[in-house]
Amino acid sequence: MRHHTRNDEAIVLKSKNISEADKLFWVLSKNFGLLLLRAKGIRLEQSKLRYSMQKFNLIEISFVNGKSGLRLTGAILRFSFEEYENYKNFMVLYNLTDLLSKLLPQNEPNIEIYNLLKKIIEQFDKSISKEDELIVVARILFYLGYLDLERNIKTDYIKNKEEYQKLLIRVNKAIKNTNLILE
Repeated sequence: MRHHTRNDEAIVLKSKNISEADKLFWVLSKNFGLLLLRAKGIRLEQSKLRYSMQKFNLIEISFVNGKSGLRLTGAILRFSFEEYENYKNFMVLYNLTDLLSKLLPQNEPNIEIYNLLKKIIEQFDKSISKEDELIVVARILFYLGYLDLERNIKTDYIKNKEEYQKLLIRVNKAIKNTNLILE
């Protein structure tokens, strides 16, 4: 039986080793949303896919729907972080991708969140302030319906420490109300 191959642009959120040579990948794709892909043999030294499928990489993926779920069949690297050494930005991205892998429903496209994360990745060499990080999390929660905002906020939304604290309290309350994130 021939499987229908699907192709899309995606961002690697996280991965988990399974069996001796396989991995599971959580990727956020532009047109399919959060996907859980199994990559057979990717941990082997001779695997052609292993270097493209690193965390935070922007990639073009090919996958099929197999007997045991979605299976990765190809990946082409579009953008990588290997030359960057900004630890603070890595931690911000790590926290954002961890949040997304927990909050996003599988196989439901969310182009706003995809574009937001892609923009952060493409501008990775720029410093990310704590205000910027808070606004990105607020926008993610807004897009997913967990946070009610008057408008789609931008960086200039926070003008002083009091506004930052108010938004931080609202974001933390929204995250707690998701019941998806353990203390």
